[in-house]
Amino acid sequence: MIGWERLTPEGFESLCYDVLADLDFKNLDWLGRTGGDRGRDIRGYKTETITETKEFRRLYLVQCKKYRPSVTDLYSTLAWADAYDPNVLMIMVSDTLTAGTHDWIEEMKQKKKYGVLVFEDKDFEHFFDSHRETYAKHFGEVRTVPKLAVILSLLDDQIMDIETIARSAGLSEAEVGNVIEELRNQSIILSQPSDLGNRYQLQHTISALTNIAALFLEEKQKFDFLSSQFLKSMNGPALIEYIELRYHLILEDTHKEALTKLFAISPSALHAAIFSPTGIYDTGYAHIRELNLSEVSQKEMAHQFLTLFVSMLLEEAIKDLRDPSSKEALKANAIEGYNIAVKIIMANPTNTVLNLHSATTIMMLPVQPGSTIKAGQLVGATSPDLFIRTGNTLLNLEVFDKAIRDYDRALAGLTDKKQLAIVWNNKGVCFLRLKRNYEAVKCFQEALHNDPSLDKARANLENCKKPPFPKDSSSDLN
Repeated sequence: MIGWERLTPEGFESLCYDVLADLDFKNLDWLGRTGGDRGRDIRGYKTETITETKEFRRLYLVQCKKYRPSVTDLYSTLAWADAYDPNVLMIMVSDTLTAGTHDWIEEMKQKKKYGVLVFEDKDFEHFFDSHRETYAKHFGEVRTVPKLAVILSLLDDQIMDIETIARSAGLSEAEVGNVIEELRNQSIILSQPSDLGNRYQLQHTISALTNIAALFLEEKQKFDFLSSQFLKSMNGPALIEYIELRYHLILEDTHKEALTKLFAISPSALHAAIFSPTGIYDTGYAHIRELNLSEVSQKEMAHQFLTLFVSMLLEEAIKDLRDPSSKEALKANAIEGYNIAVKIIMANPTNTVLNLHSATTIMMLPVQPGSTIKAGQLVGATSPDLFIRTGNTLLNLEVFDKAIRDYDRALAGLTDKKQLAIVWNNKGVCFLRLKRNYEAVKCFQEALHNDPSLDKARANLENCKKPPFPKDSSSDLN
C-alpha cells in the first residue's frame, strides 16, 4: 500500500514531477494553475524509438490529481488539453479509476487526435518497486515492496500457506494473494495443494533464481539472500552449467568449486556472473572458430576468456569484502579470513579456503596513434614497465619460471638503477621459492649493486644462507 495520506496536493504534484523525470521525460516544466482543482500541470517531452534509425519526440501534458476524479472532472481536463494540442495527455491519479470511468476514457480517445494515458495507483505501485529511493524522498520512509517481502519470507525454503506468509511479510492476506498470483505467472512460486488449502514455495529453477537474484543482489538484503537456504540449494552444478553456457566457458572441476565458493560470499560477483553482458565472449568465441586455429591454440585463447571472466568476478568480490556485512557471509561459509591479491586464500591449510587463480595474464597493450590491432595478429611488446607488471602478477600467481622470463625481458630494457634493483630482487625471490639458491644469491647481489639501500634484497640474501643448503651452491654462499 502507498501512504497517499502523507502527501498534500502540492506534494503529490512534486512526486509526479520526479516520477516523470525518473521515466526519462525531458524539458519538464510547470504550467500555470488550471482546472477545477486549481492544480499546477506539467509539460514535458518523451523520445520514443520508431525504427532503428528514426525517433519521435512526443509532447506530453500531465495533470496530477490527488483524488479519484469524476467523469465531469476529466471532461474539463480533456477540454483544457484541446487548447494545447499535445501528442499525449497523461492523467496521474493517486487512486484507481472506476470501470465506468475507464470505459468513458476509451470512448473519448476515439474522438481526440491525441492519446490519453492514465497513470493510477497500480502504476505507482509498480514504479515504486524499482524506484524505492523516490518513494523514500517523498514519503519519508523506506517502502516495503510486497513482492520482495513475500519472496524474503520464502527464502528459507519453507512451504507456507497465505496466512503464514502474510504474518511473516507484514502484509495483508489480500496483498499476499495478489503477489502470489503474479509470482506464479512468472514461474517463481510453486503451488502445493494440501487438505488445508494451497501452500507455496519457491521454484528451484534457473529461471526462478535469475528473477529472484535481480530483486535482491543489488539491495540491502543481498547478504541475506546469499545465506538463504534457497541460494545454498541452487548454488551448485545447475548454476555453474548455466554460467558455462552463458559465457561459452569450459570450466575444470577446480574452477567450478572455486566459483561456487565465490558466489557463496560475494553478491556482486554472483550478480556479475548472472547479468553481465556476454557480447565480448560471444564475439570472441565466434572468431576463435573462424580463425581455424589448432586445438592447442583454441584452448589457449579460450583460457584467456576464462581469465577475463574470473578477473571481472574478483573485482566485484573485492568490493563486497570491504562491506562490513560480508563478515557474516564469510562466517556462514566457515571462511575465517582472506588476503586479496591476485588470488583470495587463507594461510592456514586446515581451514576452509577460497583459492581462485589463473595461469595466464590478460595484457592490454598500448596502440600507436593511427595504427590498429586486428584479430589474430601477433603483437610484440618491448616496454619494460609492461614486463615488470606481468612478472609481478606471475610471481603472485606462483608461476615462477614465467615470471623469471618476463623479469629478464624487463632487465634488458632498463637503465634506472632503482628499478633494476627491484627487478633483480623479485627475480631472486622466484629462484628462492624454486629452491635454486645459487641463482637467487646472484640476483640479490645484483640488486644491492644497483641500490645498496634496498633492505629487502639484503634480507633475502641472508635467507639464502639459512639451511638447508643446496649441495651445488654451498661454497658460493660465503
